[in-house]
Amino acid sequence: MTIIRTIIAHLARTRRFDKPTIEWFRHVVTERMVFGNDDVIMPSSGRSDFVGLVLRGMAVRLQDVGKKQTITALYSPGQIFNADAILPQAPRTGLRSKGISWIEFLEGELLRRVMDRHPDVERLLWSSTAGELRVLRGWLIATNSLRASERLAHFLCEIALRSTRGDITERLQIDMPLRQREIADLLGYTAIHVNRAARELRDRGLIHWEKDRMTIFSMSGLVRLARFEPDYLQGALSDAQPDGPRVIPVLAAQ
Repeated sequence: MTIIRTIIAHLARTRRFDKPTIEWFRHVVTERMVFGNDDVIMPSSGRSDFVGLVLRGMAVRLQDVGKKQTITALYSPGQIFNADAILPQAPRTGLRSKGISWIEFLEGELLRRVMDRHPDVERLLWSSTAGELRVLRGWLIATNSLRASERLAHFLCEIALRSTRGDITERLQIDMPLRQREIADLLGYTAIHVNRAARELRDRGLIHWEKDRMTIFSMSGLVRLARFEPDYLQGALSDAQPDGPRVIPVLAAQ
């Protein structure tokens, strides 16, 4: 789903859209770009006056912590990012591509013109930002309540859910563009801890991890081990699936 279709779908749900609105949107110009692995999508310095949407691949938000950068958010296909660009004093953080990603951009000025016509669009953007905060809170809770192998299993459940956009199966293959040291930083562990945790999941017959490709042999096994409850992802996935990710009741029932 493109960024314009995402906005139109939101307006349709609020029943605040008509033929003139559709015609106006048809003339809104967006830009699409392809980024390679670790390419900078948005620099951490300066101001980036645009809102983006991931069409394919994965993007990560980076926060400077001392002399290193830590991942503070993931963006999967159908997810809006940089929604806080509409705020004059919004904090600046960097954004990078993980693997090859296709990104669509909408200029901030155009977006403000859209919001002048349809204030409900601002609610959509705030909802996207709130979704990021719920995910971050979910990460903190998981890190504080799970041991290393369980926390890694929890993270892999999330990646599987994001990668498949909710069309999840018991056995599946997914791309894993994040390096183990990046996952370690995100989870608050060392690379050695993540390596040991991955080996434990492999020895349990749950996964096979080779470079940037992950095979999950038992999704239900990962869910049980991680005590995975996907409700915290509701906001992150709702842009890609306007009616809500259908996988949530499936996972919750296992």
